[in-house]
Amino acid sequence: MSASALVTVSNRDGVYFVEGILDEHSPPVLNDLADRIGKAPQATLDTGGVKRINSLGVRAWVEFMKKLAGKQVGFRRCSPAFVDQLNSISEFRGGAKIESFLAPYVCESSGAVFYEELTVGKDIKKGDFAALNGRPCKVCPKPLVFDDLPERYLLFLDHV
Repeated sequence: MSASALVTVSNRDGVYFVEGILDEHSPPVLNDLADRIGKAPQATLDTGGVKRINSLGVRAWVEFMKKLAGKQVGFRRCSPAFVDQLNSISEFRGGAKIESFLAPYVCESSGAVFYEELTVGKDIKKGDFAALNGRPCKVCPKPLVFDDLPERYLLFLDHV
């Protein structure tokens, strides 16, 4: 049985969408992505579809980011799994700019779970936890509750 990558990359309108699981099978996919970005001076990576990252996936991602050194790299729609690594591993971001991320919300009335895209510098700023409040549930008229500890989840904002 051959191992296959659990992460995929697609390019839509000049944005590279990284989706799936970053693990020990990811290096060939990430190497291919680095080659596809090639000599372009900039790249935008949408990581909203990254579901899980293990330690070997972290290592593969850090190596990938080293290959992009000197380029203007932007991260869009960073998934909760991706945000966890941004908050834990100092080299994970490389030199990239975090443009937006997916914030986890829950409605305590309906039980619905949502991930709202927040743009850094517009929707949320460092230390502005109040900006997380006031989003309405899409199922009922009640307000959503941020479903994590803001001080922990937004730690990456200290480095943007």
